[in-house]
Amino acid sequence: MTPTSYDVYIALLNNGVIDLEQLREEDASELERKFFQIFLKKKSEVVQGIEKDLRELSTKYNELGIENQEYQSFIIDCSLRPLAVANAFFNGRYAEQNGRSYLVDC
Repeated sequence: MTPTSYDVYIALLNNGVIDLEQLREEDASELERKFFQIFLKKKSEVVQGIEKDLRELSTKYNELGIENQEYQSFIIDCSLRPLAVANAFFNGRYAEQNGRSYLVDC
C-alpha cells in the first residue's frame, strides 16, 4: 500500500517532526501559519463528521469510507470495551450496524 500525503503528514505530526505548538507561535512563517489553519479546518471537519455519524446513527460501519472507519475504529479501540466484544464488531457481528449502536450494545 502506498502512503498518501495525509499518511505522511500524520506520521510527521505523530513523530514530532512537525510541532503544532511552533505553528501557533508569533514567529511562525507564513507557510507554517497556513499549514496550521488547514490542519485546524480539517480537524474541525473530521470532528463534526464523527459527531454527525454517531449522533444520527445513519451510516453502517461497513458503508463508511476508509477514513471514517479508521476514526470509528480508533474511538472503539480507545474505549474500555472487552476485547471479545471488539473482535465481534470487526469480525462481522456488528458490520451491519453503526459505531454508536455498537457502543450502546456494549
